[in-house]
Amino acid sequence: MNELREIVQGMERLDAKGERGVLATVINVKGSAYRRAGARMLFNESGREAGFVSAACLAGDLLDRARSAMEIGSAQLVTYDNTSPEAVLFGMSQGCTGLVEILLEPITPFSGRRLYHFLKTTLAQRKPAVLATVFAADVDAPASPGDHAMLSEDGAFDADIEDLPLVDEIRRDAQDVLEQRKPLRIEYASSAGIVRTFFDYIPEPVPLLLMGAGPEAIPLARFAQELGWIVTVTDYRAPLLRPEFFPGVDRLIDCPVEEVPDRCEITERTNIVVTYHQFDAEAAALRQTLSGDARYVGMLGPRSKRELLLARLESDGFIPSDEQLMRLYSPVGLDIGSETPTEIALAVVAEIRATIAGREGGQLRRREGAIH
Repeated sequence: MNELREIVQGMERLDAKGERGVLATVINVKGSAYRRAGARMLFNESGREAGFVSAACLAGDLLDRARSAMEIGSAQLVTYDNTSPEAVLFGMSQGCTGLVEILLEPITPFSGRRLYHFLKTTLAQRKPAVLATVFAADVDAPASPGDHAMLSEDGAFDADIEDLPLVDEIRRDAQDVLEQRKPLRIEYASSAGIVRTFFDYIPEPVPLLLMGAGPEAIPLARFAQELGWIVTVTDYRAPLLRPEFFPGVDRLIDCPVEEVPDRCEITERTNIVVTYHQFDAEAAALRQTLSGDARYVGMLGPRSKRELLLARLESDGFIPSDEQLMRLYSPVGLDIGSETPTEIALAVVAEIRATIAGREGGQLRRREGAIH
C-alpha cells in the first residue's frame, strides 16, 4: 500500500507540473521474476518517478520503451522473456528465469485523471478495491489497451469503456475478484474481437494495534508506517503517548486496558502487539484480545511469562480455546537473535508480515519451490 501511495503522489507531481508520464504495471509473470503481477512503476520524462517493477538490469530498456509509449501516446505491452538464452546474450537477464509482461500506459494531465482519482480515493477510504485494466485487444474489439474499470468495496463502479455488455461482464468479474482477494486475468471474446483484461486486487492497509507504549512500540510504529500499515497506539499512561514519540501514527488513544475494544475497531484482519510491560495490564489485554477477532496477538516476553499469564487467566475463569491460542504469538517475533527494542520490533514486524502471507518466516535458501 505504501508503494501505491508513492504512485499517487508521483501522479500528483506530474499533474502539478503539467508533465507527461507513463505508468508501468506488471500484468503477468511466468516462472521467477523480481516482482509479481500488480507491481507498478511511474516514469516521468527523465526517469523513474515512483515504484519498482523490475531489477536494475531492465530499468534502462524499460525507460526507453516508456519514452516511446509516451511519444506514441498509446498503451504498449512489453514482454521480457528471461527463459531464453538470448536474454543472457543481450544482457537482459535479471538472474530470474521467468517471463514478465508489463503494460506501459501514457499519463497526461488529462488522460490520467480518472485513474488518479480512483487510486487516491482508494487510499483515503482504506478499503479494498479492484482495478481492471485492458492490456491487449484486437483492432475492432470493444475496448482498447489502457482502458480501465474500477470497483470499490462500497459498490462504486466506474469505467471508461463504452460497450455496455462488456462493462457488465467486467463488473461481475471485478466483484468476484473483490471477494476472492486475488488478481486475475480474463479474456472476453465477441464477434468484434478479443479483449484481454487484468484484474488487480488492491487490499486495504494492514491494521496494527499496539497495546502499550513501551520501548518496542516506538520502532514498531515506525517500521509499520514504512510498510503503509494503519497504526494505532493505546496506553493508560498518558505521558508515554507523546506525539513526538510516535510521529505520523494514525491514532494515539489514552484509555484503560478494558476500554480498548470499545475505542478501537478490532476485526479478523487486526494485528495486535501487547507492549505494556506491566503484568496486570498484560493479563487484561490478553483476555480481551484472545476473546476478540484479531488475527494476530503478539505478547512480549519469554515463554515463562506466557505461562504465568495464562495461569492468571485460568484462575480468573478464562481458559482460551485451542483456536484462540493459535492466534497467540508468544514469545513474539522471528528468531533473529534480537536484543534491543529496534531489533525486537524488526523481528515482530517480520513475523506479522509472514503470518499475513501464510509463511513460516524461515530462510529463503531453505525453501523448496518458488519464493513467491
